[in-house]
Amino acid sequence: MNAVRTFLARTKRHPWLIVACLLCFAGAFGLYSWYQIRYVASGMQCDAPFNYYEVKHDGSVAMSRGVYHVYSHGGMTGKTSYIGKIFFADPQGQVTRTVAVNREIDWKMVMHERRIVSEITAINRRVGDHSDDALMQEFVFPSYKIGQVNNSGLFLLNGKVFSTGPENVPRVVCRE
Repeated sequence: MNAVRTFLARTKRHPWLIVACLLCFAGAFGLYSWYQIRYVASGMQCDAPFNYYEVKHDGSVAMSRGVYHVYSHGGMTGKTSYIGKIFFADPQGQVTRTVAVNREIDWKMVMHERRIVSEITAINRRVGDHSDDALMQEFVFPSYKIGQVNNSGLFLLNGKVFSTGPENVPRVVCRE
């Protein structure tokens, strides 16, 4: 009790002391939170199966089926790869063309509250890829350009698993 009275007596003479203590506490808490997010995100690997169907006016169908793999390097940079195929079918359902896809993008990101702002720093074609950039942009990576900026939400599901996606839709589930 004497320590509290002594502290209050001193802070009446020096009000900046309370402000300094609060700033130190807020700074320490902020650094700890940042460390925790970077620690969890540094070894994160996320996988998301992806199916996209587009029915044309003439009844033909285009569909993309594959898996996104997201790898984080140090929490603030990483790679996203997509391995799959794009199928084109005529109105009777016969597959007329199949395109193998094996692409990846490199990115860097910053976090603002529970939002992730990422920028594409490189795009890469991997072994076995037979797609072109127009197909990539239409079916797999809508923002397939170096320098493109994307905004996503960050979610904690059941207090255990991170997920990311646009708006309020957690699409990619991430596990350590």
